[in-house]
Amino acid sequence: MRTHLTWMLVAILVAAPQTTMAVEQTERVSLSNIELTTAGTLQGLLVTADGRPIAGESVRIHAQSDLKSVQHQVTTDRNGRFQVSGLRTGTLVVSVQDKSYACRVWSAGIAPPNAVKTAAFVTGERVVRGQDGRRFGIMDRIYSLSTRQKVCLGLIVAAAVAIPIALDDDNDNAS
Repeated sequence: MRTHLTWMLVAILVAAPQTTMAVEQTERVSLSNIELTTAGTLQGLLVTADGRPIAGESVRIHAQSDLKSVQHQVTTDRNGRFQVSGLRTGTLVVSVQDKSYACRVWSAGIAPPNAVKTAAFVTGERVVRGQDGRRFGIMDRIYSLSTRQKVCLGLIVAAAVAIPIALDDDNDNAS
């Protein structure tokens, strides 16, 4: 019985790191509604995470059905603005650097109320705001873990406690 328990705990301890490494944060993808101008032009702005315009960056437009081919390619101006003409209502993907943004473009006048006339695309490094000068301690790190990561951490701690107890040689009665 003790041997089975030991091997079970060893298996948990060995499997736990792979389980925590396999957990990935997935980004939620949502379509942005953008209203084209009356001439069928998409107006956009490319900025960094802290709001600075990105000049001279290549912006590629792909059809949703064929992400490998580029339908249009433009470069942002010194203010980070760009325009892509000749578009029709439908779904497309805007690619900048290594990021892609799914967009639903609408002809002028038929766009839903939440549609924007100029789309702002944010790229570059993430900016962390709200830092109040205190250190990020171990409890803050534990609270920031996902539920799955907390369960895996609990299993690792339980195995670290249980395995030495299970392996402890109970030869106290032999004396």
